Amino acid sequence: MQLLDLDSTNGTLVNGKRIKKRVLGHGDLITLGDLTIRYTEEVSEGHSGHRTTALYRIPGDEDDDRPAALLGKLKKGGGLPDGIVDEVIDTLELYRRNSRLLETLSTLLERVLLVSDRSAAVALLLRELRSLLGLEIASLYLSDENRFGILENDEIEWSDEYAVVSRSVLRTVLETRRPVVIEEVDGEGGAMKTLLRFKIRSALCFPVLSRGGEVHGAVYCVSRRAGQLQILRNDVHFLNACSAFIALVLENLQVIEREKRTASEEARRHSERRFAPIISRLRQERENLALKLGAPAAGEGFFGLDQDDCRGLREFIDKAAPTGLPVLITGETGVGKSLFAKALHRACNADAAFVVIDCTTIPRELLESELFGHEKGAFTGAHARKTGKVAGADGGTLFIDEIGELDNALQAKLLRFIQGGEYEPLGGGATLHSSARLIAATNSDLKEEVARKRFREDLYYRLNVLAIELPPLRKRPDMVPHLADHFLSRYGPRLNPAVQGFTPEAKRLFVAHRWPGNIRELENTVMRALVNARGGLIDAEHCALEVRRPPEAPHEETAADADDALDLKAARERIDRVLIPRALATTGRNVSRAAELLNISRNSLMDLMKKYGL
Repeated sequence: MQLLDLDSTNGTLVNGKRIKKRVLGHGDLITLGDLTIRYTEEVSEGHSGHRTTALYRIPGDEDDDRPAALLGKLKKGGGLPDGIVDEVIDTLELYRRNSRLLETLSTLLERVLLVSDRSAAVALLLRELRSLLGLEIASLYLSDENRFGILENDEIEWSDEYAVVSRSVLRTVLETRRPVVIEEVDGEGGAMKTLLRFKIRSALCFPVLSRGGEVHGAVYCVSRRAGQLQILRNDVHFLNACSAFIALVLENLQVIEREKRTASEEARRHSERRFAPIISRLRQERENLALKLGAPAAGEGFFGLDQDDCRGLREFIDKAAPTGLPVLITGETGVGKSLFAKALHRACNADAAFVVIDCTTIPRELLESELFGHEKGAFTGAHARKTGKVAGADGGTLFIDEIGELDNALQAKLLRFIQGGEYEPLGGGATLHSSARLIAATNSDLKEEVARKRFREDLYYRLNVLAIELPPLRKRPDMVPHLADHFLSRYGPRLNPAVQGFTPEAKRLFVAHRWPGNIRELENTVMRALVNARGGLIDAEHCALEVRRPPEAPHEETAADADDALDLKAARERIDRVLIPRALATTGRNVSRAAELLNISRNSLMDLMKKYGL
């Protein structure tokens, strides 16, 4: 029964307190002017002494006339006094309601235990509890974190402070480990003033206790309507069940989070073991290039653009730089493709970012993440969100070295980016945009790769808008002395300041050498010669150049070969020594491509190269 005062002149008092609206309880005294009335709950016919006050709604809590029927039968039999019969009926009603409540909590438990995210699980708990009790505001306080999970718009917001919380009520619950139920807030006490300031009329706070009695926190619920929680004052079973239920959910979430951390750590260790050889190789390369990385800035860039025989390269840069179109740079390994790409970038927008990704130094399964980035949890080991090279190059230049190493799936995504500047991070659904200009380089014959269906034809034509091939050093012998002097001036002051130049024999050796490793080989040769030199000039012997003779063509067996004419092993070795160098020369010493030409595995080719010193 609910009593409502419609702004009467004298007002309405319940138990001596002025009210606007009040849910009446058995025995309440109602004062209307000079008239005082006692409210008594109605007694059902044939059910003397058994109150029928409506409880809060529980799923399945429909009206049941079976207890009344049982009461009638017991009274007709005359076997028991009325008081005992009423007590039996009250007990049955209590057990029936608690059974339905247990079923409701059990169903909710099944739903919540399927949720592995703590915020989502707490939101589901508080939504159900708020709905079950007819409350307006619900929150969960966690003792170990000293913060509140507040249900706002059906979502959880975590905060260190919560304005509508009475700290004294919360402290009392945590210290006594007993619930506090405030049916109607009055103006007495500091706690009541805090609640009244936010027009709170009813409040419920009960502790969340583990099976061992440890306090995990407390549930704090309030309502702006009075009398909402009257039925809970003596309903200890309900509050204890809720406490144990929520504690179980929190403990389960702690186990899940602990298992996630363990699995994540194990995945990280597995990744470290898996990529340890690659990391070791990259570290070795970094140590080998330490001298280059420490070289003066003046030595950086593509050397020779001011020379007459590089006029064509300079003209290409002047024409291509302002267009912003994709550029494809081809040429053998070591001809300076990355330096040429940087020179092209500087001619266009020197102040913007120049981002490099080398497809030969990154495992294929990680290339997509390196290019486009990934979201947290996109794959095993993705502990945090990562921004890719495409995003980092926005407004500048993205240089992809050895683009022929990309697999077909990643080629399709790169094609989409080239066409419209759009891409999606790995594991993400949002489409992002980057205005990065693309410059690609390769030592492979992409036309042949397209013919073999190993490179997308549409991507090839998109890249081949502006293309240039950098000639190998053996086709530019006049550049060799200039490059040697350039590297001498670059590394001489740091490696051997006493060296002033090269002897004529050294220069003749440089011009005569075919330089299969191109500019990179020449650079390393000058550095080695500087270390070996003992005087003021570098001599031929200081260079320690490997003399490579062209492979001899297979020939017919002669009498000189008669002794091993039937030696199959020796014959195979002679064929290996002829075909392997030829395959390496054809592919610019790309071991993977050479292995494909020879129709053997890459590991087998590496073993043979080591065996024959190739």
